[in-house]
This record gives sequence, structure tokens and C-alpha cells, in this order.
Amino acid sequence: MNKFIRFSFILILMVSLFVPSFQVEAKTVRDLKNELQKLLDENNNLNQQIKYTESQINSARSNITRLNSEIEKIQNEYAQTEKEITALNVKISEKDIEAKNLVSFLQMTNSNNFYYEYIAGAESMTDFIYRLTVTDQLLEHNKKVTVEMNDMISQNNLKKQQLTTAEKTSKSKVSELNSNLAVLGSKKSDLYEFNMSVEEEIKESQKILKMYTDAGCKDNDDISTCARLPLDTSFWRPMETGWVSSYYGWRFHPIYKENRFHDGIDLVGNRQIYSVAAGKVAAIGYNHSTMGNYIYIHHLVNNKYYTSVYLHLKSGSINVRVGDVVSKNTVLATMGSTGASTGTHLHLSIATGRRGIDYTTYSTFVSRTVDPKTLINFPSGTGSSNSWLSRTRKY
Repeated sequence: MNKFIRFSFILILMVSLFVPSFQVEAKTVRDLKNELQKLLDENNNLNQQIKYTESQINSARSNITRLNSEIEKIQNEYAQTEKEITALNVKISEKDIEAKNLVSFLQMTNSNNFYYEYIAGAESMTDFIYRLTVTDQLLEHNKKVTVEMNDMISQNNLKKQQLTTAEKTSKSKVSELNSNLAVLGSKKSDLYEFNMSVEEEIKESQKILKMYTDAGCKDNDDISTCARLPLDTSFWRPMETGWVSSYYGWRFHPIYKENRFHDGIDLVGNRQIYSVAAGKVAAIGYNHSTMGNYIYIHHLVNNKYYTSVYLHLKSGSINVRVGDVVSKNTVLATMGSTGASTGTHLHLSIATGRRGIDYTTYSTFVSRTVDPKTLINFPSGTGSSNSWLSRTRKY
């Protein structure tokens, strides 16, 4: 009886070691399709936002062009008004001289005055009165013209003030529109960047969905059972020999020249890259701006799901395909320097859960990354003086 109990206990223990204890709720192919559709809807919404932002940008540019044209027109009108004021001032000055001559005549202060000679040349009293009346009329006319011209100058000065105000208003609007244009341009850039990120996520989700449908999974099948991952109990280093060149965590980025969070560990050394644990290739791709050539692998290690990511791989060196089952001894690719890289190295990230199944966004992936040193035994320190000489030796 005791032997039977001991045998039963050992059997239960063995089963518990090899049967996965899923820490996420069961997911079906239909669930993946629904999540992919959400990403497609989000992408469509982003495209609509981009189009709307572009229409706002075009409208702002059109208004700036119109206002600049108005400003130019105002400046030309202002210059013409100044010319008119100058001409009127000349005429007023001339009329002022004529008026002074008439006054001089009336005061009889200038015997050589043209108007005096004109009146004095009268041949009769009737002619004298006529000529005197003409002179009075000329004087009144000059006064009237002078008043009118002064009114015109006042109106033109008012017009200048109005034009100055209009120019300031238009320039202020142009400045405001230029500021709005800068904000809209930044918004458009952010939307494009976010849209590119969503498009990348869509591609990854499509690849992972295809992997499971190619494996024979139907819409209502539980992914964990219809396409099981191979079990493993540990992680190994991804190269036979090498060393750490940059650790996980905050650091000064060598390309962007600012402090950024490094969501993995950079490794240099033997250029043949192995899988860190048994698993299934979930995605293979290329991202020119950051990751370069990359591979995603899903793992089930000690009954927990993980995703390992290998970046900057050499072009044309990838030896596996999506859906391939890999072991620790599977050569994945050759170390390279594609994407945002300053030299040949491997960027290795490890996150909990299966990216593309348990979550889709890159930001969630980053939030679920763990320091690879907590799972893989790497020597302390950086540089070739702190290198390892095998994939499994303890340090």
C-alpha cells in the first residue's frame, strides 16, 4: 500500500512538471482575429486622423498665402497713400502761397503783387469792382480747396492708421497660423509614427495568426492546445562565446544622444546566434528605423510563457521560418548591424507572455520585459575581459 501511495505521489509530481500551468486565460484563433480587427480599425482611425490633420495643414497654408497677399496689398496701398499725402501737401503749400499773395494785395503791402496790378489795371469803376470780386472769389476758392485738401490729408492719415492696424492684425494671424502649422506638423509626425507602430503590430499579428492557422488551429480552438509549445526548464546564452556591451535599463543612447530605456541586453562575440530556449518561431521581419532584421520566439519555460527577441541580425542570414519549432541548439541567424545600430552586435530582449497572443502592442511588450540577467547567467561587467567561453558555464 505504501509503495502504491509513493508511486502515485511520484506520478502526480511528474505530471505537474510536464503539464503547463497556464497563467493566462485560454485564447482561441477567433480571439486573435478579433484583436487583429481591432488593430485594423485603430489603423483606419489613425489614417482618418492623419487625413484630417493634413486638411488642416493645407487650410492653414492656404490662409497664410492669402494673408501674405493681403499684407502685400496693404503695404502697397499704404505706400500709395503716403504718395497722395505728399502730393496734397505740395498743393496746399502752393495754395498757401497764393492765399498769402491775395492777402498781401488786400493789405496793399506789395505794390508789385500780380493781383494788385490786375485790380489796378481796371479801366472803369465797374471793371474795378469786377476785378476786386474775382480776387475775393479766388481767395475764397483757395481757402475752400485748402480745407478740402486738409480733410483729404486727415482722411489719408486715418487710412494709414487703419492700414497699419490691418497689417498688424494680418501679421499676427500669420504668426498664429505658423504656430498652428508647427503644432499640426508635429501632430502629423506623431500620428505617422504611431500609425507605423500600429502597422507593424498588424503585420506581427497577421504573421502569428497565420502561424496558428497553418498549424491547423480552427477559430474556436484553444491556441495552447492546438499548437503546443515545446517545454523547457531553463535559458542558455545565445552565443558560444561573447561578452555584454550594454545592460538592460536606462542609458545614454549612442545614436539618439539622450537617456532612453534599453529594453534588452547588447551582446558581442561569436556571431552565430542560437535560441535561448526551446520554443516556436512566432515572427520574422525587418524594421529599418530601429530593429533591423529580427526574430520573435515564443517559449514555455518552467510552465511560464515568454517571448525572446533577437535584433540587428545580418541580412540574408536567418535560418528559420515562422512556425518552426526550435531548441536551444537551433542556429537562428548571424549577428549583424541592421537597423539602429552603431556596430555588429545582438540585442536580446525577453518578455513575459506571448507577444501577439497575450498582448499585441510594443509598449506592452516593453512593460513586460525582464532583465535577461535574471533568467540567463551572464558574467558581471562589460567588455571582452568579462567574456564567457560556453553557453552554459556558471559565473
